[in-house]
Amino acid sequence: MNLVLSASSRDGSLAAIKAPSTASSSRHLIRIYQLADSSTTLQSTLTYVSALPLVKLVFSGTKSVLGLFGRHEIVVWDLDRGVVASTFSASEDQAFLSLAVPCNDEDESENKYYALVRHGPKLVIQEYLASNNKLIRKIKSGRMNCSEDDDGEMETKDTASLIVTSSRFVVRGKGCEIRVMEKDSGKKTGKIKPKESSSSSFGEASSLEMSPCLGNQNVFAALENTGDAILYDLNSCKEVARLPTESSTTQRAGLQLVAQQAKDNSFTIFLGDSLYSIVTGKKISSPYEKNNAIVY
Repeated sequence: MNLVLSASSRDGSLAAIKAPSTASSSRHLIRIYQLADSSTTLQSTLTYVSALPLVKLVFSGTKSVLGLFGRHEIVVWDLDRGVVASTFSASEDQAFLSLAVPCNDEDESENKYYALVRHGPKLVIQEYLASNNKLIRKIKSGRMNCSEDDDGEMETKDTASLIVTSSRFVVRGKGCEIRVMEKDSGKKTGKIKPKESSSSSFGEASSLEMSPCLGNQNVFAALENTGDAILYDLNSCKEVARLPTESSTTQRAGLQLVAQQAKDNSFTIFLGDSLYSIVTGKKISSPYEKNNAIVY
């Protein structure tokens, strides 16, 4: 199945889109577009050959694009030259679970990127210097809570997500609470335990999805297994607002979640194929409103 896989640079000037491929093809094509108010121009086409599926794309500034293939390989493309600059392969007892760049620090987003890695049952954040793709730091980040006899598929057993702000790490793994940590010291400063459900129509993989909140680095969004999208405050680790499951009629795996603060007490959430507005701090009958849906 060819799911739409895309990413955009933090400044909004570039977009990366995975081109459709046949099930038997091991050649991956990623098209890089320059975005402008009046036009969109194809800048380059990146290629890589791997039998593993491409599961995540992330821009590191405007000079590099990172690709996560399965749970075993990270590829870094140099956008100036249009070539692979570096690759990282997981060892036998490792798995690459997620990639992230700082979402609120414009200078650092050009200089560093992060990988969430499972070493056996332990979770570790690995910090890389973008200029030379060198590993410079490892930060302990808790443990996965998978049972020893868990023989589930890779997509469910090794599912996790990572958010990096200017001052914090937010880590979420399968069967784990959401862990909030100081970025400089790696010290745990808080935890959040989202509600879980054994009958989620969204699927395990999508239920671990998280998103930083554009315009407010103290808030982030996460999906519960029930399908609800929750906004949390990073300082108090308390719920700020909730978009209930029934507000979205599109329930399928692979949902994308994006959050942005619109005003002091309102947020915009893009979930699946729909855009919603949420108002906080007011006791009103309908705190959320569906704005529109994208038709594929």
